[in-house]
Amino acid sequence: MSKKCKLCINEIEENEEFCEVHKLAYLNIIKAYGEWKKAYGEISFNEFLNKIIEAKESGESVKEVALYIMKNNLSVK
Repeated sequence: MSKKCKLCINEIEENEEFCEVHKLAYLNIIKAYGEWKKAYGEISFNEFLNKIIEAKESGESVKEVALYIMKNNLSVK
């Protein structure tokens, strides 16, 4: 039986939590957080996630991952 993404019905690779789309969104969030901290100074991860969720420019997959991270109290790896 294949495993499914935690956010959608897509199948995932062994030892992964997300499908390729949501994994890419997660990696983009982590990368962007580092860039935001350099550009704007200290910002908490949760503050950053809130800004992503509220931004019109953020894609649906990014918002889904950001909400998942917040709901599950995950931190930056």
